[in-house]
Amino acid sequence: MNENTIQNIFVLIATCNRKDDLLKCVESISKPDYPDYETIIMDQSDDSSIAQQSKDSIDLLDINCIYIHSSSKGKSKSINQLFQKATGSILALTDDDTMVPENWLNCIVTEFEKYPNIDIMFGQVQPRAREDDPKQYCIPGYQFDNVKILANGNVDGMGANMAIRSRLLKKINLYDPLLGPGAPMPASEEGDFIYRSQITGAVVMHNPNVKLYHFGGRTPDEWGKLYYSYGCGDAGFAVKHLRCGDMCIMRRMLRNCLIMFRRYMIRSYKRTRHDELLYLQGFLKGLKLGYSFPINKRDRLYIDTNPSQ
Repeated sequence: MNENTIQNIFVLIATCNRKDDLLKCVESISKPDYPDYETIIMDQSDDSSIAQQSKDSIDLLDINCIYIHSSSKGKSKSINQLFQKATGSILALTDDDTMVPENWLNCIVTEFEKYPNIDIMFGQVQPRAREDDPKQYCIPGYQFDNVKILANGNVDGMGANMAIRSRLLKKINLYDPLLGPGAPMPASEEGDFIYRSQITGAVVMHNPNVKLYHFGGRTPDEWGKLYYSYGCGDAGFAVKHLRCGDMCIMRRMLRNCLIMFRRYMIRSYKRTRHDELLYLQGFLKGLKLGYSFPINKRDRLYIDTNPSQ
């Protein structure tokens, strides 16, 4: 990396009720090999005293960090607040249950310099079991081998390792507040953001050279609930664009449902665990919710009728 092209990066973390996980994540971010970065944390934890404990612990790390406790609810609202606070040329998003290697930020900048036309970059999210917890968990991840430019309509990727050029925010509205964890339709917030970005001409990339580790495990019951939320969010995301007259989104709706139904049939036949039915149940719930909220068709956003929450 050329010292003359050093770019200011803002690392953005939305968190809620995960004090211990958050501290582990921030400890890893505090050891980068990159000279110009700042971390902003938006904490929606229910207990303000727990949030204060998190802030005090992070202050002891002596890093360039802004810590904000917010009373709003929902990951999308948190990320929107983070976008409004950040001023760097590159915004690197991760979750509160990840660990990043020392070269994470350096890799992001290097790859953006290599591909100047890229607006959004997804990196790999590699599952890693926690050494301090021997229980068997399902750990979400997203891994791939090759650099790939995503075709319009392909929004696959994991927001736990996503970087964007801040210039994109001048062309697109922020995250939809009714999609994502803590919202009525609790998933697909990144997918919707990517889809709307692609409509404006944004170029999205998978880049395997940018990687981090996800240690946030789910119990089998939690994994099932996660599948349900994915289905609900996917349907809410698709219905909104369908209501805006975008028939292309039908392909994504049908593809996801057919994939999940096929997996369900195969795993039922083999008598193995099958959470895909929960996805389909969540999808039906998302269809209903997607038609129950008003929308802003110009911006392709649901209208939040309770923005103070």
